[in-house]
Amino acid sequence: MIHSKISAAPRSLALTLEDGEAERVGDGMFVIFQTNSERRRQTDNVVISSEDLGVLRLVPSLTVELGDGIAEYVGDGYWSIFQTDGRNGKPQNVILSGADISLLLGVE
Repeated sequence: MIHSKISAAPRSLALTLEDGEAERVGDGMFVIFQTNSERRRQTDNVVISSEDLGVLRLVPSLTVELGDGIAEYVGDGYWSIFQTDGRNGKPQNVILSGADISLLLGVE
């Protein structure tokens, strides 16, 4: 479950993704923020490790179990990441491109 808090990280730690932003929170962990297209005005966020990102980059699979949640390959280099927010129990979903994953892995 997600136990993240929207951080007040300096903007230098924020990375612009294809759709949304990511913040490095230390220890190889990132929080990904995206506006939910179905629930406009609501931002979904997931916490993902650089280890999990590396797996997504290398594993030729349709569904990958992550340290927290699952990722499903949706085609054309895109992954949909699903987690449950531990604070309120609501499902969270963000989509990362292959370029997003490479950008995040390049930060470490």
